[in-house]
Amino acid sequence: MIMPTSFSAHFDSKEMYKLESVWISNSGQKFKLCRISSNGSLKIVKEKKIKVKFREDKHNINPGNEKKLKRFIDNLPRTTFNIKIAAHADSCGDSDYNAKLAQKRGLSVYEQIKSKLPKGVRITGINNGENKSSGHVSHDKFVEIIAEYWITDEEFSQVVLFDISGSLHKRKTGRTSQGHTLEDLKQIRLKPGTIAYVPRDIRYKCEGQELANYSPIGEDFYWEAMTLITTTIKGSANGYTYTDDTDPRGRMKERIFNQKNSGKVRWEIH
Repeated sequence: MIMPTSFSAHFDSKEMYKLESVWISNSGQKFKLCRISSNGSLKIVKEKKIKVKFREDKHNINPGNEKKLKRFIDNLPRTTFNIKIAAHADSCGDSDYNAKLAQKRGLSVYEQIKSKLPKGVRITGINNGENKSSGHVSHDKFVEIIAEYWITDEEFSQVVLFDISGSLHKRKTGRTSQGHTLEDLKQIRLKPGTIAYVPRDIRYKCEGQELANYSPIGEDFYWEAMTLITTTIKGSANGYTYTDDTDPRGRMKERIFNQKNSGKVRWEIH
């Protein structure tokens, strides 16, 4: 694990916090930054939750819960992109009846909030019926609303880039400059407060938030990503790039790069 620092930094650009973003290098080449949230790095999405409780055998929302829902919707983060509605019933009585009752409760919540959500927010639903019930108890008669939102202002102390380009394939170089295999990288644990990316050839898609899902493919764009991060960061942070580039000129470029950009990100090639 990489040792902690006391640095603190953030990005003014909201694009840098997204799951996937497209950029143009100084030489005019397009590349992607694929952000990951695995291996101990900062989460990309957070949740805000609320429960609406119902009376026995009822699916209508009472006035008190209407106000509660309104406050919840009015105070959603501006980056909310998805609402999940999970409907529940207790296990008293027939299971088919309880499934229909839970569905009615979920629809009641849906009808209550659909016109109040910001434009572009998706709504997805799941009917749990009595499947997650612990018995004939009041706390199983509810609908849970889960709002998912992007985090676009979080501070960090460390930036990590994983150069998983085609040359890291085991049939080629197969190891980073300090001897890490791709499987080693997938097991690495990052310190708290780390924001992490996989720079990607524009021709290939990002492969999700889990580093373990990434396969070595395409050209490398880690220098372009380092330049982008260094020029857009606010504050100071340590930077670590895992790459198989063993060209001795890389170390010279690293030193020159750090000299030119002192006080922002001090990069190390691993």
